[in-house]
Parts: sequence; C-alpha cells; structure tokens
Amino acid sequence: MSFWPKNDIVPVVTFHSVGMNEPGWIWQQLSERTDSFERLLQRLRANHYQTVTLADLYAHMSGKQSCAPKSIVLVFDDGYLDNWVTVYPLLKKYGMCGTVYVNPDFVDPGSELRPTLNDFLDSEVSQTGFMNWAELKQLDESGVLDVQSHSLTHTWYFTGPKIVDYYTPSSAAAYPWMAWNARPERKPYYLQEDQTSFVPWGTPVFEYEKSLLARRFFPDADQALLQSTDSSPFPGMYESDVDYEARVRGELMQSKAIIEERLGKTVDYLCWPGGGVNADVKRLAAEVGYKSWTLPSGEQRDKRNRPGEDPGEIKRLPAVRDVLFFDRKWGVGSERLVYLELLAHQESRAYDLLRKAYKVCVAAGIAGQRKVVAPCTT
Repeated sequence: MSFWPKNDIVPVVTFHSVGMNEPGWIWQQLSERTDSFERLLQRLRANHYQTVTLADLYAHMSGKQSCAPKSIVLVFDDGYLDNWVTVYPLLKKYGMCGTVYVNPDFVDPGSELRPTLNDFLDSEVSQTGFMNWAELKQLDESGVLDVQSHSLTHTWYFTGPKIVDYYTPSSAAAYPWMAWNARPERKPYYLQEDQTSFVPWGTPVFEYEKSLLARRFFPDADQALLQSTDSSPFPGMYESDVDYEARVRGELMQSKAIIEERLGKTVDYLCWPGGGVNADVKRLAAEVGYKSWTLPSGEQRDKRNRPGEDPGEIKRLPAVRDVLFFDRKWGVGSERLVYLELLAHQESRAYDLLRKAYKVCVAAGIAGQRKVVAPCTT
C-alpha cells in the first residue's frame, strides 16, 4: 500500500436500490437512503472524482486508453424502479453516469415513462417495482445509465432430494423465488403484490442454488406436496449436464439478445446474480459474446481494476455502511464510510487507517448515520 490513493486504480462501487422506503420491503438492506446517496455524490464531486463507463474501464485495463486520475464507476444491480425515479435525476444533477444491470424477466411490461424525483413534492412517494423498457431506453440513450445484462432469470432452483424447509406462511418470505418459478410471468410484480398463493402451503423446500450454478433437481410432482418426515431420498430426477449447459447458455444469450433488441444497442457486460458463477458459466458467457463480467466478492481479492490486469473480469466494491465487528452489527455509518472504503480500496494506507478509526467511532456511537432529511432536488 502507498500513503495516498493510487490513481490508476478505478473502483467500481455497487448499489442496488436508492430511496426505497416501503415498510416491510424484503430487500430493505439493499436500499441506500436518498439523502445519503446524494451526499456521496456531492462528496465525490467536491473531491474531483469523475464517473466513467464500463467501456472506459475496459479500455483502461486493456491498456488502450487510460482513465483520468480519480475515475470511478457506479453500478446498480437489478433494475429497480427507484433507479429511474431517484438515481437517474440525481446522477444528471451532478453530471455523473453509471451502469444498471437488468434481468429481462423482471422488466415491467408497461410502456409509459413514470415521474422521477424531480416531479415529486412528496419524498415518500412509492417507488416499488421495476423499470419498464421505455424507461430503460431513456436511461440508456441519455448516457446517464448504461443498461447491461444481469442474466435472464435471477432465480434459484432445487438441486437435490434433501428437504430443508417447508413453504408456510412464516417461511414464504425467505423463498420468493418459488413463486417466481411457479408463475414467471408475474415476476415483474412481485414487489407490488402478495404472491404467496402461487405455491401451495406445505410444499417442501429442497436444497437449492442460484440458477446459473444449479444442476436442477425435479421432485416427483405427485409427492412434492406431501409433508413427509421420512429421511430417505425424495423421488425425482436430475437435469443432465447437457441440459444444464444448454439452459445456462440460453439464459445468457437470451438476456443479451432481448436487451439489444429492445434498446437497439450492443450488450457487452454482465453481472452474475448473487455472484453465482463457476468456470463453466464463464466459458459460456464468453462463447455467447460478453466481453467482461463482474467478479464474485470472494475471487481475486487483490484485484484493483488497473492497467495490465485482465479486463474480462471486473472487481467491485459494495457500497456498505453497516459496521460489523465479531459478526455483530454495531452501527451504520454515513456516506463518509462508503467514501473512505473507496479510498482505502485504492490502496491508501492513510485512508485505510481513517476508515478503521471511523468504524470504531460508529461502534462507539460518536459517528454514523444522520437523521433522515428531505432529499435535495433541482
């Protein structure tokens, strides 16, 4: 590490949702507060950081064209509606850009452009749901949010005969993907409607895995509704290796093709849902035509997106503000923690020490998340 940040390192900072305030939303931990997100953008601009695209980063890492010092990439996973309502106008306001990774299965089928943050006087307006193709096209053509692939389904599948749970009113929230798989045409609406009735109560939940990793297990349809306590292997059949490869190839190919057709662009970049990837899946992604994809958090921990590194795999930094010690949450930092994490990621010894000191202050209750205030608008 050096004392100050290394400017040839281009951090890729990952968000999902911004400004989601619906009580009981199951992915609440994935949503950044609007005021905190805007203060981060203000801090980045005040410290002369500039946002670049994934194409710029690819050129930087491959040695074809260098990114300017203090370059950064902002990415947003899943395509939530708040990326249109809140993220889009705020990035425009501060002259910044980013990338949104979407799953075509979840894109809202509507065709109208819905209001954005700048159209609302009430900051508590609902942003529940996903963007539609009209909104995605507007984002992409504006240059503010480049639309890329997050695969097609972003689901989970059963992988073996072992029963790990049962689908009940108390457990259903942990398995929304069972409703997705039962009624895939309703996936765009799962944040807006109760879909628990799509799966019969008492249905066994078998061992499962992310869709791109899963070699599927298909339990016997007549037996699957029996709440059996028998520990013997449950009857069913497995997906063959040939069928698994064809399914994964199809999922990666369809996502790319659908986005390209709907938006009239080329899709080169891919983000693995939940980091679920292996060597076979990476091979298939390359064969389908993706130039680059994200690295799961546990892979290549020392990679920093600098010139000379493989541009086909991008290291990401999660925008996490929770302060954890000994597997326990001690508090929530402000946008300052995300900024310090970014600087420490650029191999700065000084900011790594400041980051650690700040986390101690949050844990001690003398620093951290501010009270919620009304977001700034243009």
